[in-house]
Amino acid sequence: MHEIYMFGDSHCRIFFRKLDKINRENITFYNMYQSKVSLRGLINKNSKLKYRDYIMNTLKNLNTDTIICLKFGQIDLEYVYYYKKYVKKQDINLLEFIDETLEIYMSFIKEIHNAGFKVIVISPNLPNPKYFLPTIQESIGIKIKIEYMDLCNTFTIFNEKLENYLRNDNINFFNIFPIIGTKDFNNQYTLKEEFIGLDHHLKGGEHCSILDKQNPNYGINENNLLINSLYNYISSSKLLI
Repeated sequence: MHEIYMFGDSHCRIFFRKLDKINRENITFYNMYQSKVSLRGLINKNSKLKYRDYIMNTLKNLNTDTIICLKFGQIDLEYVYYYKKYVKKQDINLLEFIDETLEIYMSFIKEIHNAGFKVIVISPNLPNPKYFLPTIQESIGIKIKIEYMDLCNTFTIFNEKLENYLRNDNINFFNIFPIIGTKDFNNQYTLKEEFIGLDHHLKGGEHCSILDKQNPNYGINENNLLINSLYNYISSSKLLI
Protein backbone atom coordinates (compact mmCIF):
# COMPACT_ATOMS: atom_id res chain seq x y z
CA MET A 1 0.00 0.00 0.00
CA HIS A 2 1.43 3.36 -1.04
CA GLU A 3 0.99 6.38 1.23
CA ILE A 4 0.37 9.93 0.08
CA TYR A 5 0.31 12.87 2.49
CA MET A 6 -1.45 16.04 1.36
CA PHE A 7 -0.41 19.33 2.96
CA GLY A 8 -2.06 22.65 2.19
CA ASP A 9 -4.86 25.02 3.12
CA SER A 10 -8.56 24.30 3.69
CA HIS A 11 -9.16 24.02 -0.05
CA CYS A 12 -7.72 20.49 0.25
CA ARG A 13 -11.14 19.53 1.62
CA ILE A 14 -12.45 19.18 -1.92
CA PHE A 15 -10.68 15.80 -1.94
CA PHE A 16 -11.52 14.67 1.60
CA ARG A 17 -14.50 16.57 3.00
CA LYS A 18 -13.89 15.88 6.72
CA LEU A 19 -12.18 12.51 6.38
CA ASP A 20 -8.69 12.03 7.78
CA LYS A 21 -7.79 9.61 5.01
CA ILE A 22 -9.14 7.99 1.85
CA ASN A 23 -8.26 4.63 0.35
CA ARG A 24 -8.15 4.02 -3.39
CA GLU A 25 -7.05 0.47 -4.24
CA ASN A 26 -3.29 0.48 -3.59
CA ILE A 27 -3.04 4.06 -2.30
CA THR A 28 -3.96 5.70 1.00
CA PHE A 29 -4.32 9.49 0.91
CA TYR A 30 -3.80 11.26 4.26
CA ASN A 31 -5.45 14.64 4.84
CA MET A 32 -2.96 16.93 6.62
CA TYR A 33 -4.43 20.33 5.70
CA GLN A 34 -4.69 23.35 7.98
CA SER A 35 -7.02 26.28 7.46
CA LYS A 36 -5.68 29.73 6.55
CA VAL A 37 -2.11 28.67 5.79
CA SER A 38 -0.31 30.77 3.20
CA LEU A 39 2.90 30.24 1.29
CA ARG A 40 4.39 33.35 2.81
CA GLY A 41 3.62 31.97 6.24
CA LEU A 42 5.94 29.06 5.53
CA ILE A 43 8.96 31.39 5.79
CA ASN A 44 7.59 33.59 8.56
CA LYS A 45 9.43 32.71 11.78
CA ASN A 46 6.69 34.49 13.74
CA SER A 47 3.85 32.58 12.09
CA LYS A 48 1.16 31.81 14.64
CA LEU A 49 0.08 28.70 12.75
CA LYS A 50 3.63 27.25 12.61
CA TYR A 51 2.53 25.03 9.75
CA ARG A 52 6.02 24.74 8.32
CA ASP A 53 7.20 23.21 11.61
CA TYR A 54 4.27 20.83 11.51
CA ILE A 55 5.11 19.70 7.98
CA MET A 56 8.83 19.26 8.58
CA ASN A 57 8.28 17.39 11.86
CA THR A 58 5.80 15.09 10.12
CA LEU A 59 8.28 14.36 7.32
CA LYS A 60 10.91 13.30 9.86
CA ASN A 61 8.70 10.33 10.73
CA LEU A 62 7.92 9.30 7.15
CA ASN A 63 9.73 6.91 4.85
CA THR A 64 11.01 8.66 1.73
CA ASP A 65 8.87 6.25 -0.32
CA THR A 66 5.95 8.39 0.85
CA ILE A 67 4.61 10.77 -1.79
CA ILE A 68 4.04 14.34 -0.64
CA CYS A 69 1.24 16.42 -2.18
CA LEU A 70 1.38 20.19 -1.72
CA LYS A 71 -1.63 22.42 -2.39
CA PHE A 72 -0.97 26.07 -1.57
CA GLY A 73 -1.50 29.51 -3.07
CA GLN A 74 -5.21 30.17 -2.60
CA ILE A 75 -4.78 32.12 0.63
CA ASP A 76 -2.01 34.24 -0.87
CA LEU A 77 -4.11 35.19 -3.90
CA GLU A 78 -7.44 35.71 -2.10
CA TYR A 79 -6.20 37.27 1.13
CA VAL A 80 -2.50 38.07 1.58
CA TYR A 81 -2.19 40.28 -1.51
CA TYR A 82 -5.24 42.37 -0.60
CA TYR A 83 -4.20 42.56 3.06
CA LYS A 84 -0.82 43.98 2.08
CA LYS A 85 -2.34 46.36 -0.47
CA TYR A 86 -5.34 47.73 1.43
CA VAL A 87 -4.62 47.14 5.12
CA LYS A 88 -0.85 47.54 5.23
CA LYS A 89 -1.02 50.19 2.48
CA GLN A 90 1.98 48.71 0.72
CA ASP A 91 2.82 49.83 -2.81
CA ILE A 92 2.64 46.29 -4.14
CA ASN A 93 2.61 45.19 -7.76
CA LEU A 94 0.47 42.12 -8.46
CA LEU A 95 2.87 40.44 -10.88
CA GLU A 96 5.80 41.03 -8.54
CA PHE A 97 3.74 39.61 -5.68
CA ILE A 98 3.00 36.49 -7.73
CA ASP A 99 6.67 36.05 -8.64
CA GLU A 100 7.82 36.50 -5.04
CA THR A 101 5.20 34.06 -3.81
CA LEU A 102 6.24 31.47 -6.39
CA GLU A 103 9.89 31.86 -5.39
CA ILE A 104 8.89 30.95 -1.84
CA TYR A 105 6.84 28.01 -3.09
CA MET A 106 9.59 26.63 -5.32
CA SER A 107 12.16 26.92 -2.55
CA PHE A 108 9.90 24.95 -0.21
CA ILE A 109 9.09 22.34 -2.87
CA LYS A 110 12.77 21.80 -3.66
CA GLU A 111 13.59 21.49 0.03
CA ILE A 112 11.16 18.59 0.38
CA HIS A 113 12.21 17.07 -2.96
CA ASN A 114 15.90 17.28 -2.03
CA ALA A 115 15.13 15.46 1.23
CA GLY A 116 14.34 12.43 -0.93
CA PHE A 117 10.56 12.61 -1.17
CA LYS A 118 8.57 12.39 -4.39
CA VAL A 119 6.48 15.54 -4.67
CA ILE A 120 3.23 16.33 -6.44
CA VAL A 121 2.12 19.96 -6.53
CA ILE A 122 -1.62 20.47 -6.91
CA SER A 123 -2.92 23.69 -8.38
CA PRO A 124 -5.05 26.03 -6.26
CA ASN A 125 -8.79 26.00 -6.84
CA LEU A 126 -10.46 28.67 -8.94
CA PRO A 127 -12.29 31.41 -7.00
CA ASN A 128 -16.01 31.06 -6.33
CA PRO A 129 -17.91 33.77 -8.26
CA LYS A 130 -20.66 34.04 -5.63
CA TYR A 131 -18.63 34.24 -2.44
CA PHE A 132 -15.09 35.40 -3.27
CA LEU A 133 -15.75 39.10 -2.69
CA PRO A 134 -17.56 38.98 0.68
CA THR A 135 -14.92 36.52 1.88
CA ILE A 136 -12.07 38.86 0.93
CA GLN A 137 -13.89 41.86 2.41
CA GLU A 138 -14.57 40.04 5.66
CA SER A 139 -10.99 38.75 5.85
CA ILE A 140 -9.33 42.16 5.52
CA GLY A 141 -12.12 44.18 7.12
CA ILE A 142 -12.44 46.62 4.22
CA LYS A 143 -15.19 46.93 1.58
CA ILE A 144 -13.08 46.87 -1.55
CA LYS A 145 -14.26 46.18 -5.10
CA ILE A 146 -12.73 43.34 -7.11
CA GLU A 147 -14.00 42.04 -10.43
CA TYR A 148 -14.36 38.28 -10.67
CA MET A 149 -12.68 38.06 -14.07
CA ASP A 150 -9.71 40.04 -12.76
CA LEU A 151 -9.31 37.59 -9.89
CA CYS A 152 -9.60 34.63 -12.26
CA ASN A 153 -6.90 36.21 -14.39
CA THR A 154 -4.67 36.42 -11.31
CA PHE A 155 -5.23 32.72 -10.62
CA THR A 156 -4.57 31.83 -14.27
CA ILE A 157 -1.28 33.75 -14.30
CA PHE A 158 -0.17 32.18 -11.02
CA ASN A 159 -1.05 28.68 -12.20
CA GLU A 160 0.64 29.01 -15.59
CA LYS A 161 3.85 30.32 -14.02
CA LEU A 162 3.75 27.59 -11.38
CA GLU A 163 3.36 24.92 -14.03
CA ASN A 164 6.32 26.29 -16.01
CA TYR A 165 8.58 26.41 -12.95
CA LEU A 166 7.68 22.85 -12.02
CA ARG A 167 8.19 21.58 -15.57
CA ASN A 168 11.66 23.10 -15.67
CA ASP A 169 12.57 21.33 -12.43
CA ASN A 170 10.88 18.03 -13.33
CA ILE A 171 8.42 18.29 -10.44
CA ASN A 172 5.03 16.62 -10.89
CA PHE A 173 2.05 18.96 -11.30
CA PHE A 174 -1.61 17.98 -11.00
CA ASN A 175 -3.58 20.82 -12.52
CA ILE A 176 -7.25 20.74 -11.54
CA PHE A 177 -8.18 23.84 -13.57
CA PRO A 178 -9.25 21.77 -16.63
CA ILE A 179 -11.50 19.69 -14.35
CA ILE A 180 -13.20 22.45 -12.39
CA GLY A 181 -12.97 25.30 -14.87
CA THR A 182 -13.89 26.50 -18.33
CA LYS A 183 -11.22 28.16 -20.48
CA ASP A 184 -12.05 31.10 -22.77
CA PHE A 185 -10.32 32.19 -25.98
CA ASN A 186 -7.74 34.10 -23.90
CA ASN A 187 -6.84 30.85 -22.08
CA GLN A 188 -8.35 32.24 -18.89
CA TYR A 189 -10.22 29.88 -16.61
CA THR A 190 -13.43 30.51 -14.68
CA LEU A 191 -15.15 28.09 -12.32
CA LYS A 192 -17.75 25.72 -13.77
CA GLU A 193 -21.24 26.21 -12.34
CA GLU A 194 -21.41 22.65 -10.98
CA PHE A 195 -18.41 23.36 -8.71
CA ILE A 196 -19.83 26.52 -7.13
CA GLY A 197 -20.03 25.86 -3.40
CA LEU A 198 -21.90 27.45 -0.53
CA ASP A 199 -18.92 29.48 0.65
CA HIS A 200 -15.64 30.45 -1.04
CA HIS A 201 -14.61 26.77 -1.30
CA LEU A 202 -15.64 24.39 -4.07
CA LYS A 203 -18.82 22.35 -3.76
CA GLY A 204 -18.11 19.48 -1.37
CA GLY A 205 -15.17 21.29 0.19
CA GLU A 206 -17.01 23.96 2.16
CA HIS A 207 -16.39 24.71 5.82
CA CYS A 208 -17.31 21.71 7.96
CA SER A 209 -20.15 23.60 9.69
CA ILE A 210 -21.76 24.11 6.27
CA LEU A 211 -21.23 20.53 5.15
CA ASP A 212 -22.81 19.26 8.37
CA LYS A 213 -26.10 20.94 7.42
CA GLN A 214 -26.28 19.42 3.95
CA ASN A 215 -27.63 16.15 2.62
CA PRO A 216 -24.93 13.47 3.17
CA ASN A 217 -24.64 13.06 -0.61
CA TYR A 218 -24.10 16.77 -1.21
CA GLY A 219 -20.83 17.31 -3.11
CA ILE A 220 -19.89 13.63 -3.09
CA ASN A 221 -19.72 13.47 -6.88
CA GLU A 222 -17.34 16.42 -6.94
CA ASN A 223 -15.19 14.88 -4.20
CA ASN A 224 -15.00 11.53 -5.99
CA LEU A 225 -14.24 13.12 -9.34
CA LEU A 226 -11.23 14.96 -7.98
CA ILE A 227 -9.76 12.23 -5.77
CA ASN A 228 -10.25 9.67 -8.55
CA SER A 229 -8.61 12.03 -11.05
CA LEU A 230 -5.67 12.46 -8.71
CA TYR A 231 -5.47 8.70 -8.22
CA ASN A 232 -5.49 8.14 -11.99
CA TYR A 233 -2.79 10.78 -12.46
CA ILE A 234 -0.55 9.08 -9.91
CA SER A 235 -1.26 5.57 -11.18
CA SER A 236 -0.39 6.55 -14.76
CA SER A 237 2.88 8.20 -13.74
CA LYS A 238 6.16 6.66 -12.59
CA LEU A 239 5.63 7.86 -9.02
CA LEU A 240 4.75 4.42 -7.66
CA ILE A 241 7.83 2.69 -9.07
